[in-house]
Amino acid sequence: MMIGNFRRQHQELGHLASALDEAVNAIDEPEGPQRAKHALAQLTGKLKIHLVMEDGSLYPRLLQAPSAETAQTAQRFMTEMGGLSATYMSYATKWKQPGAIDGHPELFTSETKGILKVLGERIKRENRELYPLAESLTQ
Repeated sequence: MMIGNFRRQHQELGHLASALDEAVNAIDEPEGPQRAKHALAQLTGKLKIHLVMEDGSLYPRLLQAPSAETAQTAQRFMTEMGGLSATYMSYATKWKQPGAIDGHPELFTSETKGILKVLGERIKRENRELYPLAESLTQ
């Protein structure tokens, strides 16, 4: 199974998440909220595509893998992290509203730090545990 594209997407998502984190850290600057909104939109666009590909293609294939370890790991990941997509999209929808970030910068900062932590953990765990199993299916 070709995992290179997923790994490349993870790298891009990491860069976009860092840009959002930097924008959040500068939220009190005059252009801070606008910069954060832009960074959020960029991350959300890439993440939507990645999650559709991963949740719609990769995970179903891994669940059908001949290796019990691979199928069980995929199932465990889905159980533990399957709600991330809905949680993230709810977060993104809330904060893309006009004036949302400007009106509640502290809450935006707090929620963003939390969602970025969860997203980062999913990426690390997939890179470390899941993707090697998926790569082994083609060997």
